[in-house]
Amino acid sequence: MNDQSQVSLPSAAATGESQGSAGFARAMESPWRDRLRDAEHEVISAVARGPALHDILALACRRFESLVPSALCSVLLLDETRTTFTLGAAPSLPASYNDALEGLAIGPDVGACGTAAHTLRTVVCGDIATDPKWAPFRALAQAHGLAACWSIPLVCAANRPLGTFAVYHRRPHWPEAEEIAVATVLSDAVAVAISRHWDQQALIKSRDELEARVADRTRELQQATNDAVRTNAFKTRFLAAASHDLRQPLQAASAFLEALALSLSGAPRAAAERARAPLQAMDSILNSLLDISRFEGGDVTPEIRDVDLDDVIRRSLEASRAEAANKDLRLTAEAADAVVRSDPALLERVLDNLIANAVRYTAAGEVTVRVSRRGDGYRVSVCDTGIGIPPEKLEVIFEEYVQLDNPARDRRKGLGFGLAFVKLIAKTLRMPIAVNSTVGVGSCFAIDLPPGVASMRLVHRPPPTAPDGPRAQVLLVEDDPDCAFALREYLNAVNFDVAVAANGDDAVLMVVQGLRPQFIISDYRLPRYDGIEVIRRLRASLRVNVPAVLLSGDTSLDAEDVAGLGLCTFMRKPARLEDLNAMIRDLTAARV
Repeated sequence: MNDQSQVSLPSAAATGESQGSAGFARAMESPWRDRLRDAEHEVISAVARGPALHDILALACRRFESLVPSALCSVLLLDETRTTFTLGAAPSLPASYNDALEGLAIGPDVGACGTAAHTLRTVVCGDIATDPKWAPFRALAQAHGLAACWSIPLVCAANRPLGTFAVYHRRPHWPEAEEIAVATVLSDAVAVAISRHWDQQALIKSRDELEARVADRTRELQQATNDAVRTNAFKTRFLAAASHDLRQPLQAASAFLEALALSLSGAPRAAAERARAPLQAMDSILNSLLDISRFEGGDVTPEIRDVDLDDVIRRSLEASRAEAANKDLRLTAEAADAVVRSDPALLERVLDNLIANAVRYTAAGEVTVRVSRRGDGYRVSVCDTGIGIPPEKLEVIFEEYVQLDNPARDRRKGLGFGLAFVKLIAKTLRMPIAVNSTVGVGSCFAIDLPPGVASMRLVHRPPPTAPDGPRAQVLLVEDDPDCAFALREYLNAVNFDVAVAANGDDAVLMVVQGLRPQFIISDYRLPRYDGIEVIRRLRASLRVNVPAVLLSGDTSLDAEDVAGLGLCTFMRKPARLEDLNAMIRDLTAARV
């Protein structure tokens, strides 16, 4: 071979056999055969352990160089387009030489490596000074003392190029069969490592792209079996993305009306309170849409604990009492005197929907909530004297948008989300739900609940009022001017002093200048840094763990995100202002 300037040999993939094992068996009967096997085992073991690709490639180069001391080894990788090189490893070649090859395009006459990657054949250039393939790079190679190079193409199982395994010498050199066999054995292991790396990178890229789409709330629809499911998926994503912007004006309007009602009396106050109804309806619609979105996306984790059943039923009855009174319906409940195990908020939403649905479809008579023992647990039944449900409709009533006796889509009869939401919650809580109904007589919806610990029964307390005496100082951090103004007006009306900052920096400056709030209310989405960081910085400046509430209309946020702050509660916008009022009073009173 020494009288040839360039030799091309087929790669292992091209011949359909392993040059490494076959060539070794044919050409090698030397004392260092065991060293080659040790080197091969070391590289393959490294691939199995899964360190960084560069470390595996550098190990293969060093092990080859230990077996062929005059060699300088390199591994070049092809980029995603499989047209240009990037460095994989070349621990013994000069860094400036490696840098010069970065981004080199492969081709039929591009040195040993570019030609090997292009033709998928082993290329031997025994004398760089005379080989025509090296004409464009001869000066570069000679400047770094390189006189010979031969290169094996690295290919995957599908015979697609991955890169090259190259061997340089500082004198003209044509490799013997032993050297080719050694290189082929190690290059096979290197090809496995690169293939595995590419497969992992493809998986990581797919995962990252999926996470990015979810994080950015892209409008890509989940693959579905029919147009209705795809439409619902789009609706879910759109509403989740719009949540924050929709909730901001609702929070502002709600606070404005609450503050206005507190400042009026008589007929004007009644009118202001009546104006709450459209906002409450809008809030209910938005909550239903977004809650269905969260449940369908699996984003809700129940917080199971002991719940006073009487307390939950009482609150749910109060939510529908005004509508029942307008229709002259009797709305009653039997005392349960029971504690159950459930998520209190989700259980209340179920009863809210069942009672509201019963009131909505009952023209005369009564709606009654009954509690009975069922095994060692309890059954809660919501029964009415309404229109009843035909037997063939008992299954479809739990689907979204389905409403009976409302062909005109009268908003006063809801939007058809209530029972769909009940079904989603029941599934999440693993709570059986049953329906019995007779057309023209009425319906009865029942849920079964496991027992809790009776000693955990809650103590009922009246709703908060604005007491006389010193006014607690509240620091409100809110960048929406309307929302900030409305919340300030409401909090002033219920006897709090309120300082308002539009961002975290302004809030910290107020504290530095002497403000000493007893309570912090912060929006989550703020300029520069979010509300969680604002609360941390304010507490650090005050050197006191001041109680706080984090407000947000962002559906991606929940109570778990603020759990690490301590003495901080998460409330979703539009927050119920009476709950906010009570929370401030409870937490500030506890610190007195």
